[in-house]
Amino acid sequence: MKIILNLDTNKEVSKVVVKSPPRDLCGLTYIVQTIGYEQILQKYYLERSEWDSIMITYVLNGSGNFYYEGNFYNLEKGSLIIINCMNKHIMYPKKDQPFEIVFLHVNSPDIISFCSYINTINGPVINIEVDKLNVYSTINEILLSNLNKTYYQGKYQNEIYQMLIRIKTYVEENKPNYSNEPSYIQQTIKYIVQNYNRKISLEEIASNVSITPNHLETSFTKYTKFTIGEYISNVRLQMAQRELLISNKSISEIASLVGLSSSQALIRLFKRKIGITPLHYRINKNNDYR
Repeated sequence: MKIILNLDTNKEVSKVVVKSPPRDLCGLTYIVQTIGYEQILQKYYLERSEWDSIMITYVLNGSGNFYYEGNFYNLEKGSLIIINCMNKHIMYPKKDQPFEIVFLHVNSPDIISFCSYINTINGPVINIEVDKLNVYSTINEILLSNLNKTYYQGKYQNEIYQMLIRIKTYVEENKPNYSNEPSYIQQTIKYIVQNYNRKISLEEIASNVSITPNHLETSFTKYTKFTIGEYISNVRLQMAQRELLISNKSISEIASLVGLSSSQALIRLFKRKIGITPLHYRINKNNDYR
């Protein structure tokens, strides 16, 4: 396993309490990899090449910014972060307002899909004034049981599942209202999904839905939070990930199947989006679910 921490070590950076559950948890639906409490006093940068997991983090105190997948988000007391830990992420606490967090790294096929769903609807950061969703109490209870070596394995599963349901319900109930979304937005999405496996341009898509390219790009970004190019890349990435898991096709063959010109183009897409190569992704996933 390779974990890259990029920290200024001139002074104390954080205090961490971490405890990993026993090996027999690995047969369960939700695999708790790491759980802990941490104080982040200055810039904290984490990037992984292995140990795929979803990170659920609750900010107890502090204020600052969070960088993830090319975007910056505000963090404050009550912020909830849900991300794929394989992707580069950085926390920037404000001076004299260090972050105090609890976090849970967990893996399963269900929770990876859950993370993608939440990020698509809401983004990686959910800001709530108080812990209405009982995320802190859930993580803290599991952390304490680990520290005390009283492993309630069945309870882990139920508590995590119930927490995910609360988060999902909250996000769905508070998602932006797109009732005024123009019909051509869904037409555009449908066209991309049907044609991602070949080279397509903004001009071609705009012509198909009968509006100008500039107007389509502006409106599509407004309603989906993605540019046309980003959305096409995301669809290609998802389809390539699927092929890597269900087939023995080569990287070059998969690149062609998802509309990319070469294996190098697919490798660049994977490294830009999730920080690892397609081959590394295939090996990691096969090991996870073997």
